[in-house]
Amino acid sequence: TFALVKELFYNFGDVRRLGSAALDLAYLAAGRTDLFFELKLSVWDYAAGELILKEAGGIVTQIDGAPLSLEAPSSVFAANRLNHEKLLAIAEKYRI
Repeated sequence: TFALVKELFYNFGDVRRLGSAALDLAYLAAGRTDLFFELKLSVWDYAAGELILKEAGGIVTQIDGAPLSLEAPSSVFAANRLNHEKLLAIAEKYRI
């Protein structure tokens, strides 16, 4: 995870974690941040934030670009339309 964070820092300029995936996704929806990722989250951690971000026009997928699962833990990769492809391209080499 640290290697991915380091590479994202070099490509996007800043890394912040607020301690709540839903709050991080809401900040992304509000335009306060450029992206969010987590390699494994439970649905109750991201469902509300995913809805808020999608309503704001953002994109939320798993690391492989697949939709998030509402039945099992998922990786969560979210960004605005400009940054999502770049986020997934960088994350690709860190897929397990």
